[in-house]
Amino acid sequence: MVRVVNSNHPEIPKDAQLLMIDKNPINDIFDYHFYNDPTKRRKFLFTINKKKKVISLNRGEDIQLILEEPQYKKCENDCDYCFVKGLPEGLRKELYFRDDDYRLSFLFGNFLSLTNLTDDDIARIKKLRFSPLYVSVHTTNLSLRSRLFKNKNARLVIDQLKKLIEGDIKIHCQVVVIPKITDGINIEKTVNDLFRLYPGVSSVGIVPVGRTRFLKKLPGINKRLAQQIVRDTNLMHINFRKKLKRRFVYIADEFYQYENGIGMIRQLLDEVDSMKYPKNISGKFLFVTGKLAYPYVNYLKNRLANKKFQIDVLSVKNRFFGDTVTVSGLLTGKDIYNALRLMKKNYDRIVFPPNCVNDNGKFLDDFELDGVNYIVAPYSIKELLLWLQ
Repeated sequence: MVRVVNSNHPEIPKDAQLLMIDKNPINDIFDYHFYNDPTKRRKFLFTINKKKKVISLNRGEDIQLILEEPQYKKCENDCDYCFVKGLPEGLRKELYFRDDDYRLSFLFGNFLSLTNLTDDDIARIKKLRFSPLYVSVHTTNLSLRSRLFKNKNARLVIDQLKKLIEGDIKIHCQVVVIPKITDGINIEKTVNDLFRLYPGVSSVGIVPVGRTRFLKKLPGINKRLAQQIVRDTNLMHINFRKKLKRRFVYIADEFYQYENGIGMIRQLLDEVDSMKYPKNISGKFLFVTGKLAYPYVNYLKNRLANKKFQIDVLSVKNRFFGDTVTVSGLLTGKDIYNALRLMKKNYDRIVFPPNCVNDNGKFLDDFELDGVNYIVAPYSIKELLLWLQ
């Protein structure tokens, strides 16, 4: 059953408990949306003031219920490379929750380990069509995977993937590269093993381990290793492309300078190359970004070069997490604030990266920057240009 937070139906008060729709138990909002089919006649079973009540709806009729948030599954692993485990105190509270829930994977693309997945979970995933899902595999050497996750259930990953695929669930997999552990031949073996599960496994992403100054013992990926990974993965890509007539293996932006990869860089470049030149923008603008995206935001700046308006680009050094963290989404408000204090120009708009704040406008460190000329960029270049007009 699940608690009702709000309702537009006069007979369903706040704090009522929704037990069933027809004969289907309702455990969370996902069951509610799945079984509440307005094209059919339905019977809702509630508990209201400790009494059970049935409300019937005809085909075409509907009710609007706001239900309580589900209790999401926590991660049961103890990985040495866990980014969340390495976070210091003082950040936003929600950042410390280590989720490992198939519902969040389906909704937001969060990566799962599958180590806490039960047979009942797999059956529910199939029935409610939670597809696609995103899975952190890292290695198909099952004993190594068990050691990495520090969880004996990590050995079950291939069998779990097969069961999900049998239910027509599409899977996107991820391999985190840890030098001398999951690099080299491990990448080739893992990608080829996952390819045997194609098309159920639809893609494999190769990403670098997230090393920060709080995870000092973790080895970082140097330029030589990155180049080797790019070369080796490109060879696999060519082979898969011949067989499938499409991509199967992808490399994260961090491995590249100006090439295709997983992430926002590719999207930004495509949008910049296809954008229509703005006519109604004037003023002085400062675009704030991280080290990784700096050359690409400069590329946007150069494409927009115009006498009517001026754009400067500020690359903010990540002093909070350390030099090894270069993505804009992990910039803290304090680092940005300190960098802005050194700027001597005045700007009509200061534009922050779209992924560095939450829905409440707060940075990772709960810092808030107040200013009428501050804006957080939308994810679309087209929308950004409209905002600047």
